[in-house]
Amino acid sequence: IKFEPDGFAYPVSWRDEPDRGEALLDRVKIEGRETLHIMAQRARTRASWRSQVFLTPGWYRFEGSARTALTNGGAVRLRISGDNSSQGISGGRGWQPLAHEFLVPEPGMDIELVCELNAFGGEVWFAVDSLRVKRVNERQGRPPNRPFQLLRE
Repeated sequence: IKFEPDGFAYPVSWRDEPDRGEALLDRVKIEGRETLHIMAQRARTRASWRSQVFLTPGWYRFEGSARTALTNGGAVRLRISGDNSSQGISGGRGWQPLAHEFLVPEPGMDIELVCELNAFGGEVWFAVDSLRVKRVNERQGRPPNRPFQLLRE
């Protein structure tokens, strides 16, 4: 992944991954923005859009904006594959910011970025132009009392 002069890198290749339930995953335009869309159709659904990136050791923040329309509970979040510690949003109006900080402990690792819906009904739109990765210094990363060890799936 290429980092721009402003310190951000923008994943360009996204693939859909239905996991549980009946999910509709597509790319749609909403409010003039290109989005990665997930809809939970009938039962409990977990599905995601994923992008694999190569990162050097250090702390990073994966961030973006999402718009939700959840009907029967659930959550939307950004995370990396193997790390389930991120917090998400469960509703709201309009575009809402999401972020997930993580540590790449080993030199030269492929990291899978995940935009996820886990819900009993409803849908989410992730704004493609907002999905980005930024290298952050350790002080901006996860607090020392909440260490994170990269898990492998």
